[in-house]
Amino acid sequence: MPEFSPNIRIVSIMLKEPSKAIIYAIGDKWKDTNLPDREAIALIFDKSTNRALTIIINLTSEKIVKITKHPEGTQPAVSYSEYPEIEQAVANDPEFKLLLKELYGVNDTSLVMVDVWSAGYYGAEEEKNKRLVRPLVYLRNDPTDNGYARPIEGLKPVVDLNLMKDGTIQFEVKLTGILSTGAAHKEENPKWGTMVSPLVYAPNHQHIFNVRLDFDIEGMNNTVQQSDIVADPLDQEENPFENAFHVSVKDLKTEKEARANLSLETGRSWKIVNKAKKNYMGQPIGYKFYPGENTIPFASPNSWWRKRAGFVNHHVWVTPYNEGEKYATGDFPNQSQDGDGLMKWTEQNRSIENKDVVFWYTFGNTHIPRLEDYPVMPTVSIGFALKPNGFFDANPSLDVPPPNKDGN
Repeated sequence: MPEFSPNIRIVSIMLKEPSKAIIYAIGDKWKDTNLPDREAIALIFDKSTNRALTIIINLTSEKIVKITKHPEGTQPAVSYSEYPEIEQAVANDPEFKLLLKELYGVNDTSLVMVDVWSAGYYGAEEEKNKRLVRPLVYLRNDPTDNGYARPIEGLKPVVDLNLMKDGTIQFEVKLTGILSTGAAHKEENPKWGTMVSPLVYAPNHQHIFNVRLDFDIEGMNNTVQQSDIVADPLDQEENPFENAFHVSVKDLKTEKEARANLSLETGRSWKIVNKAKKNYMGQPIGYKFYPGENTIPFASPNSWWRKRAGFVNHHVWVTPYNEGEKYATGDFPNQSQDGDGLMKWTEQNRSIENKDVVFWYTFGNTHIPRLEDYPVMPTVSIGFALKPNGFFDANPSLDVPPPNKDGN
């Protein structure tokens, strides 16, 4: 157990849920059953040793269950408690003060605004085992000035989870905020962005997310099916008017087979079914996954950020449930030097047919800024929907009571 001192930071604490096997064994008998102890996982960073530790805590008995020391240099996310230290380190640095005076004639570092960004890792040997950030620095005209009038990144995703009365589950990420901008020379018009003000341009950029959907459709053993709409072959007997098409459905059996991208040409979608449970038409019950607006990464596959974020290589991934596989980039993507997460896990090519499966979806937005996005962006929404497909025997919203006189 680490000695708690100013060198120790608690990065995160989250509940560690009991295993699915235990939950299903308890079922609806939880009132008459000795419930398992509640546990939590704490992620700790020790600045003195540059090492991350994971601690499993039994909340019921108030005891330590397990401590895992991760390799030296493993970097958890930058925590908000570090921000003041970073800001002070920049403002108090003698070289920074000297350059600020030489370039801008400013002596007062209280006018400096510091935005903290993760450093990533880009192959420099001397950066391998250091905890780094790359702050963006801005200068206010006076202490009351809005620093965001200068180039800054301030995009804020807001997540809504909506459950409709017809059984549809809609997931939405809303993007808004203040454009990240850069300075341009006079008469310059950078092709990598849009001029939004004299001498100011907003760079083209992407925001890419991944969600982990742990399905249990009426039980743990499920199968993921990929559906593609296919035009029928030209045939005088079966397709005399040459306008017939059908849906081709494929059961996904292994992890590598499940790696896939969206296909506008085939209206590709996915269905998660339980073949042991049938609806009144004798079909397996299930839910269908409908993708929304999406994009592909435009950076080279050899770029360092894509090595860290291999999940962007495909829109859809399917894995067998594993308690240790919770994040698409692994547990420590910050400054990681090789690809952990989905790309590495699915190389095992494990069986996913009629298993406890996890469906992973990669989605994003490619933002080519407009003048209308400056200085504050209107909201852009991206996401997906899950709709019952054979899960009910009819439209479940048919028996929803009509609204009263007040419209409720």
